[in-house]
Amino acid sequence: MFDSDGAARTAASASALLTVQQLADQAAGLIQALQLDRPTVVGYSLGGFVAQRLAVDHPGDVGALILMGTGPGGTQQVLPDLPALVRGAPAFDPTAPAERVIPLYFSGHPDALAAWRQRTALRPNRIGVDLTGLNRQRAALTDWLVNPSANVVSSLPALRLPTLILGAENDEQEPAANSAVLHRYIPGSELRIYPALGHSFPSKHPGAWPKTSPASPGRNFWAQTLFGVAA
Repeated sequence: MFDSDGAARTAASASALLTVQQLADQAAGLIQALQLDRPTVVGYSLGGFVAQRLAVDHPGDVGALILMGTGPGGTQQVLPDLPALVRGAPAFDPTAPAERVIPLYFSGHPDALAAWRQRTALRPNRIGVDLTGLNRQRAALTDWLVNPSANVVSSLPALRLPTLILGAENDEQEPAANSAVLHRYIPGSELRIYPALGHSFPSKHPGAWPKTSPASPGRNFWAQTLFGVAA
């Protein structure tokens, strides 16, 4: 797992703008610097955009893909309906109280609010005074969704990588229909949609995750995974 440009413990780069392509190039640089041998790359949410771009732009650095709660971007992106967009507004407000944020990610989880409070209590400066990193990542996300030249959907059919695509039935941030779109575009990919879960399905139901890499059936993939997460 690593913190991308401007997230958590990684300082923002000097460039005025941040794009998914830049994030993918940085991930490729990390893979090369660590001399990883074509790892399985897991991309969640914005990290899934990065993983797609990484696989297309740097195919020699990726052994397999796992795309979770993410979408293709551009005109192929399936957006939430209007009520879901309104409900999702707090996700873009770092000062929003937990009571407004939790339902966007943890669908019906009785302990989710307490867990969120416990987690954020460990990070009293989670918002801080400098939102540069957050705003730059938002800009990269928006560019992927609205700029036809930013996403790589037209190049996905050329991928020849073992690919597992995971989505959640009640995901209002990245509707499960986007996982289906990716599945149609990536040859030989496997699609799994988890019922009754929201956008944070990886943390709510980790037991549902596959225990093997799509590149190596029967082999635990965690130690070989480069896990890109949008924070």
